[in-house]
Amino acid sequence: MYAARLAFYFRRIFLITGLASFTLFLMACPEPKWPSCKDDKNCRSDKKDNPVSVAYFCINGSCVQCRNVKDCPDPTKQKCVNNACVAKTCGDITCPGGKECDPTTLGCKYPCENDGDSPCKGDSCKVCRNHQCVPKPPKCTKNGDCPANQICQNAGDSCNARCEGGCAADKPCPAGQECRNGQCAQATCQAETIYFDFNKYFIRSDARSGLQRNAECVKKMVGYGKKVLIEGHCDERGTREYNLWLGRRRASTTKKYLVQLGVDSGKVCTVSKGKEDPVVTNATDGDGHQKNRRAVFKFVDSCP
Repeated sequence: MYAARLAFYFRRIFLITGLASFTLFLMACPEPKWPSCKDDKNCRSDKKDNPVSVAYFCINGSCVQCRNVKDCPDPTKQKCVNNACVAKTCGDITCPGGKECDPTTLGCKYPCENDGDSPCKGDSCKVCRNHQCVPKPPKCTKNGDCPANQICQNAGDSCNARCEGGCAADKPCPAGQECRNGQCAQATCQAETIYFDFNKYFIRSDARSGLQRNAECVKKMVGYGKKVLIEGHCDERGTREYNLWLGRRRASTTKKYLVQLGVDSGKVCTVSKGKEDPVVTNATDGDGHQKNRRAVFKFVDSCP
């Protein structure tokens, strides 16, 4: 009896001593240093060497911020990547049809609201249609789309195509104008003056090449609605009446020559100036008289 009781006491003393020793052992064993851990307790927020003072989670022996997105402070704007909470981007957002992600708010909205708004999302070449930014319809695609005296500039560029003043083969200029480098300008060409011998009205051989060029010039101007007035001139010698007659013959002979070269006779007018309008006044030598014996070409809207 006495021996059994003594054994019981010894067992209790041994158990108490063992528990106390184990407790002292545990108290003496230090916690792992941050971020090392054995369990979540080593990652608690009040751990002295926790630099962020926020509870982390023990994963594979290391304190980490998150195990999944639910562990992040704001799951709506954050995601868990490699056990760290990072900001979401529009690449993580799926918007319903027609809408797109706003990178600032990560919300879904239409690219534009009001039909006809332009620039659309800062693009001056686009316009808002049904809440979407679409290319602007071109103002013109061909010259025929433009008003009179305008052509389609940049026709191949739907954004920059526009009607501007100009001309082209399929967009001719108004009567009396011609197309020069894409712009309408007053139609003109310079007809040459031809000269005659003393008291003569026939065409000299040295004047024929000039008249050939004049014929082409006259045809061009006739195409622009003009007529040509041929003035016959004489030098100051002889009577006024004789020189008026001689001036008419010179103008008439010149007209006939132009008609032979294909000029419409109805577009050619003639008038005699006699000796009333000399180039060289009071001429005293052959050179001065020669310059006064001439046929001058002038383009007019109608014959006098």
